[in-house]
Amino acid sequence: MLEREYQHYKSILKDILKDHHGEYVVIVGEEVKGYFPTLEGAYTYGQANNYEVGDFLVQQVLTDDESTSIYHSRVFIS
Repeated sequence: MLEREYQHYKSILKDILKDHHGEYVVIVGEEVKGYFPTLEGAYTYGQANNYEVGDFLVQQVLTDDESTSIYHSRVFIS
């Protein structure tokens, strides 16, 4: 799931780092839908455009050295 989107992100990372470092990119398939200053803004954009969770990638634009993995789930544990 989202492998195609993540591979596209990796393929364009070098080109987008200069102008979008630290921002969040929304990718659907192999198409960049936009850049946003916050995670919430990127996610809200995805929802507003009726993308289902798991159908769009929200990724912070960071160098490989800065990169961390964050996994989000729709599960709530109380």
